[in-house]
Amino acid sequence: MKRTFLGAVLAAGLLAAVPAAPAVGSPARDTDTAATTTVVPLADSWKPPLSTRGRYVVDAEGNRFKLKSANWHGAQGSWNGSGDISVPANHHDSEKSDQMPLGLDRVPIATMLSDFHELGINSIRLPFSNEMLHDQRPVSDAAVAANPGLRGKTPLVQSLRVRSGGDWDPGARKGVCPDGQRITGVSHRDGRGLCTDTGGPGLADPAGGFTVVTDERHVQQGDRASGYTKYQCPQDRFMTGYSVRGQAVSGVLCSSASHALPTTGRAVWFDRGDNRPAGGPGGEFATGNYKGQCATDEYAAGIAFTCAWAKGRTPDALLCREL
Repeated sequence: MKRTFLGAVLAAGLLAAVPAAPAVGSPARDTDTAATTTVVPLADSWKPPLSTRGRYVVDAEGNRFKLKSANWHGAQGSWNGSGDISVPANHHDSEKSDQMPLGLDRVPIATMLSDFHELGINSIRLPFSNEMLHDQRPVSDAAVAANPGLRGKTPLVQSLRVRSGGDWDPGARKGVCPDGQRITGVSHRDGRGLCTDTGGPGLADPAGGFTVVTDERHVQQGDRASGYTKYQCPQDRFMTGYSVRGQAVSGVLCSSASHALPTTGRAVWFDRGDNRPAGGPGGEFATGNYKGQCATDEYAAGIAFTCAWAKGRTPDALLCREL
């Protein structure tokens, strides 16, 4: 079964990294006052993130954004299902993809994205296979020969540092943001979360570790959810994941920051309705559920919930602090 998940991630890089092509106008007239066209870099022509409003895709300011997409295949798998999987002849059209988008062995990603843009493309559909979710083997160096930064990574780019540390909450369902991102939104039920690096690139300390929080020992700098149980990250750490058992909060995973973090913050309650920044940046990440979300200039430092029988320990509030 094929799904399209990584396309949004790749599209973001495409949209931000490449300057816009000059606008195409009518031929210049033979006059002394010929008009000039100002070329605006594509990254400056819209404000991320993209989301939907009715039948339109819009940016964070509500301006319509027209997607012009193309398919970049390979990650969905190419093996025909019989014969030695290492032999190219046993793959579709003899293209052995190694569960990676085709071409990463020959062209740097930046060049590939630039080529897409020259064709007028501003977003990419990147199909992948369910097998990638479970395959823990690094891709071969040959498959990413033109992109050495991808060496040693698994086919699906997740939080490799977390995975290398083993199961941090055995028996619970866990969601963790990719390396370099942080939790910015959480749903009231069903264990949904929203990850971002907007407003805080380089926030994580690559050499830092993780802290699993399952009690209130780190609750400091005031109680912003009196009467509720609070799982809060230690100082200078931020939420990068959380776990649930059924619908109940089980634990919070905190990542080390690359610098000291402010402790000024607020409680964002979402137990009785959505509580999100204007425009809902990030889009609808938990359909049918109440959602709480920090502002783009904040980081999530903890979750509050109640153990009251009727509430079921579901997330009720986020502790959002200034970046």
